[in-house]
Amino acid sequence: MGTTNAEKTKRELERLDRSIRYANRAVIAWMALWAIFYFAWFAFNRGAKPPVTAASWGVMGDFFGGFMNPVVAYFAFYWLTRSVRLQKE
Repeated sequence: MGTTNAEKTKRELERLDRSIRYANRAVIAWMALWAIFYFAWFAFNRGAKPPVTAASWGVMGDFFGGFMNPVVAYFAFYWLTRSVRLQKE
């Protein structure tokens, strides 16, 4: 006997939920990885000091933004195309 539409829909929704959780974890892991790299750099370079002034914090924000924004934008595009495809079905 075949599967019903309700069963197919339920499986698709479960697969979609797993994909969403994976994407969220991947973005959070990417952000945490770069934060660790940034502060580890200060630990291994004895003469370097963490940012103290507002200008230094701005440079740090640009650094993180330069690495994280493309990843976040990629996942946003992925989920946009995924949602359009689901709506078409």
